[in-house]
Amino acid sequence: MTTAKLAFEELTNPGARPRQRKFREVDFTPPHDLPIVDLIELYTGIEFALPTNQGLVVQFVAATSGRDSEQVALDMAWAAASALHKRVLVLTCSGPSSRRALRGPDPLPANDGARIDVLAPEMRMMKVAAHEMYVADIGDWYGNTGALGALDEMDIQLAEFREMLDMIVTVPPPADSDPLAAVMARHVDGNVIVIEAETTRRSAAIRLRETLARSGRPIVGTVLCNRRNYVPRWLARIL
Repeated sequence: MTTAKLAFEELTNPGARPRQRKFREVDFTPPHDLPIVDLIELYTGIEFALPTNQGLVVQFVAATSGRDSEQVALDMAWAAASALHKRVLVLTCSGPSSRRALRGPDPLPANDGARIDVLAPEMRMMKVAAHEMYVADIGDWYGNTGALGALDEMDIQLAEFREMLDMIVTVPPPADSDPLAAVMARHVDGNVIVIEAETTRRSAAIRLRETLARSGRPIVGTVLCNRRNYVPRWLARIL
């Protein structure tokens, strides 16, 4: 049976005064379609491509509509937290209903409608049980103002997160339906393009690459997901 409970964790700068924080603790379903070795290779490849003395901020961008970029980011974060003991935060922009791998209680309402600060999430941020993996939806923080209208404030908060975490992964809506990915590209250390096999149009992928290249931030690489193998297993072993 899957259980969910409130947990008390410290997410602080080791040199700063400890502050107690409260998170909704949830379970995570490990990925079955992606080998963990590939997810670890993806994480270490990003670290190698973007060396820094503080936490990295990386954007996973899908060229066309779908949840693949979000799922790849969640799977990579889980692999890094569970196998490498990294502290990883995944920031989504598509609402809690899309996080298929996360299982826990419904979000609790904010206290008296007061604004909840990013660094004191109070039931807005979820923590995966037994791992230093955190997940939050940017829309939960900014309410009706939206993430696009709060980038200046987000920059300040991401800078503080850099000192506390090994990697922050932002997952904007697909580039063909929302401008956030193009705008956020200037606020991150690097970008990763996520392409769904047999679904993402070549023209859309090329357009996204050109858009991200103009941001001045590096494109770390491309992830191809949902690739189907039409060759029978017995024949593949022979080949």
